[in-house]
Amino acid sequence: MAVHYQLHVHPIPYTHKPNKEQAIQISKTITNASIVLTPQELADKVAQGHSVCLGVMNGTRAKANLIGQQVMMLDFDNTVVIEGTKHKVNDEDYVTIEDVLGSQWIQKHAAFIYKSFSYKENWQKFRVVIFLDRILKDHKVVTDTYKWLMHRFPQADPAPKDCSRIFFGGTEVTPINFENVWTPDQLVSTTKAKPDHKKFESVTPLNKRQASQIIRAYIDREYENLQEYGNALSAISVIGKAVLTGEIQEEWAREYVELLALDNKEWAEENQQKLNEFLGKQVDDIYSNYTFKDKFSAPSSSDKFNVFEFSQEFARDYQVYYYRDKLYVKQDIVWRSNENSILRAINESQQLTRASDNEVIHQLTKISEEFEGDIDSIQLANGFQVKGGKIVKGAVDNFTPYLLDVDYNPNAYSKDVDDFLNFLVMDRPELRVTVEELLGHIILLKGFPHSVFFFVGRSGANGKSTFLEMLNEWVGDMGSNISLDAFSDPTSIGELEDKIVNIGDDIDASYLDKSANFKALASGNTIMIRPIYQTPRRLKNTATLLFTANEMPTFKDKTGGIARRLVIVPCDNVVKKADFDLVSKLTTKEAKSYLLNLALKGVKNIAHNGGKITDNGVVNSMVQDYLEKSDSVAMYVDEEGITPNLDKKLVYQDYLNFCSAYGMKPQKVTSFTQKLIDLGYRVKDTYQMNKRVKLYIKDGM
Repeated sequence: MAVHYQLHVHPIPYTHKPNKEQAIQISKTITNASIVLTPQELADKVAQGHSVCLGVMNGTRAKANLIGQQVMMLDFDNTVVIEGTKHKVNDEDYVTIEDVLGSQWIQKHAAFIYKSFSYKENWQKFRVVIFLDRILKDHKVVTDTYKWLMHRFPQADPAPKDCSRIFFGGTEVTPINFENVWTPDQLVSTTKAKPDHKKFESVTPLNKRQASQIIRAYIDREYENLQEYGNALSAISVIGKAVLTGEIQEEWAREYVELLALDNKEWAEENQQKLNEFLGKQVDDIYSNYTFKDKFSAPSSSDKFNVFEFSQEFARDYQVYYYRDKLYVKQDIVWRSNENSILRAINESQQLTRASDNEVIHQLTKISEEFEGDIDSIQLANGFQVKGGKIVKGAVDNFTPYLLDVDYNPNAYSKDVDDFLNFLVMDRPELRVTVEELLGHIILLKGFPHSVFFFVGRSGANGKSTFLEMLNEWVGDMGSNISLDAFSDPTSIGELEDKIVNIGDDIDASYLDKSANFKALASGNTIMIRPIYQTPRRLKNTATLLFTANEMPTFKDKTGGIARRLVIVPCDNVVKKADFDLVSKLTTKEAKSYLLNLALKGVKNIAHNGGKITDNGVVNSMVQDYLEKSDSVAMYVDEEGITPNLDKKLVYQDYLNFCSAYGMKPQKVTSFTQKLIDLGYRVKDTYQMNKRVKLYIKDGM
């Protein structure tokens, strides 16, 4: 009568090696139930592509949960990893199924062999299945048993020594003898490798950046192998030993074993438990002859600095992108393009000369992934993002340079913010809607109305400055403060890169004769900028343009492109009693989250309006009044000039024609004359061809 053995078999058969998502699902569900099989039945299961966990667990896959194990597997994959690439081992170490079948020990004790999914005739990968005559109930005994087997068969993969390890199914089975069993009474402690004590006494501590770069590069190289949980166990032992020898710090070690879990929550918990076990040992009790650096560093034929390899690793470790003629490296949860930050990151990885630094940056420019298209995601502080004006759970996983250091909390509320905004708009609901839509305009990176906002008020203590302070604190590094008259300077407007709002405070009520850049930026068009000491590059503005003023400036705007985008909000309230702590109240964590909620509300309004700011009688009246009172005289003088010998009546008629062409309301003749006087002209009585005339003459002419 055939003997039956208990183990976990996943119910889904695969015709290929499970991918990452499938492997995670297998790991989560494989211990939901155990079954009892004969050796022949188990052979049929693995040949059908079912994954197995040989240790029977009381709950989740963890060696602490082991009930018992009576089946072992040896993994022969004939693989060695060199510089991140898998290679077939050399002929001396290569083992075939025929070689294994020639072993007398295998013929006597093993039951069958099955080919893994990646088996090839010229690169054989297979597993030998061994049944025991007893149940091993201690996970340490299971590990020692595996060590004994691997000592006898050194060509086998040394990684899988854990009772909780998952073995994927495969294809064809080669029977040996389904009645074979092995009595594991040959276990001896002398087979354990003895560590080199002197080597670990002189180990050199690594810094965090060095250690992190090494382990991340290792995981990247070994990612496929690490999909099988058992392959991470030897790595954890080395990490634990590195803490005990002082090569790395415990805090880093916990981070690294988390990375080895490959986003699998169950593995992550177990990795921490395993690390705790190693940290509770003496250095000599951890049978590994590897230092952290030895184990995880990429093999190299030379210690000479290789700019190409370094650049490739740096680009991978820091997720470097090339976007709109700039390099971006990932720092924490967002990408930054500050050159000094990039150089510091390079220096933390390896100290280089200036020439080598420049060469690395040059290589990164060539090899980094180029991000094309527009960005529509803003990373938030607490694991959410604003994508297209809507909240999405989870961090941005591709690329964004935008980080709004604000928590998303749908229940956040601030009475201080509410009261202040109502004061600012003098309790006019339609203006309150406009302010909320301004906030929404700020968090939209594309598909927004491209409006330009001016908060205008003559009197002091009207809340304008407080409003700007609140916004500056809310957006943090995502805001710039370029004055309106600096928009004609290609160097100054470079500050708009990677910003979501520009906040200009108390601009002058002047005539701006150079407004082409301002109009292009307001429209979201692409222009050339010239950052200081850098190569000129393109800028497509995503920043909302916001200014405060006592009086509106006048733009040189032949097409009316600026006028069509104006949103003028009157600030005509007056503070009766000052609150010197108001700014602090408006910039608390709760207040910032509430402002975000108002911004999201504003986005909905804009979307409801078909991508436009809500029509508002107060704003419309302000804009119309501005257009009627725009300094058409100054604009006329700048555009057309005053002909010195032309009678003032003819000058005025020319001015009327000019205003008609621009769609502006002209000034009366007396106001026209007074404005010219303000601009430095005077009226001169004279005679031309014996006829008395009056001329406008510029002082000093």
